[in-house]
Amino acid sequence: MSKLIYYRDFKFEELCYNKAIKSHLGTMQKYSTRESQGLRIQFPKVKILGVVDNVVSLDFQGNAKGFEFFEKLKEMNVSKIKKKTLVPFNWDSTRISMKVNENTLYFTEDSCITSLDNIERNLETCKVVVIASSEGLWCSEQSFGNTWVVEQMKLYLPR
Repeated sequence: MSKLIYYRDFKFEELCYNKAIKSHLGTMQKYSTRESQGLRIQFPKVKILGVVDNVVSLDFQGNAKGFEFFEKLKEMNVSKIKKKTLVPFNWDSTRISMKVNENTLYFTEDSCITSLDNIERNLETCKVVVIASSEGLWCSEQSFGNTWVVEQMKLYLPR
């Protein structure tokens, strides 16, 4: 497992793109840093815009530093893409989509286990902090981007 890094502490100058791995779906350039393989980032408290088919859309518009993290990663990814005509995936740095799965842990600010259903019921009022990982930059015939997978989601409800 990669080392957990708070988004504001991530050192982009240490980000390396390893040799591309090819599959029938495209290529993946795995990330590495001095301390780990892949990225494992704790993001700031943000609003969930929606949940569809186990994908959460997170609103980074109200968080300038979170927005800057994704803008810088986008800039670095674009510099690595050889085919400049590809369409970027997950491109809007104010709205980032992340996958959740059966291994995602959901809990409240009081450290009580909860569920994605509970989070969906409170979309209008809640905010969340997520720990998510991305193995690297993928490229297909038409697009490129990052796949973020949520490992943990902490739910904050208004008090």
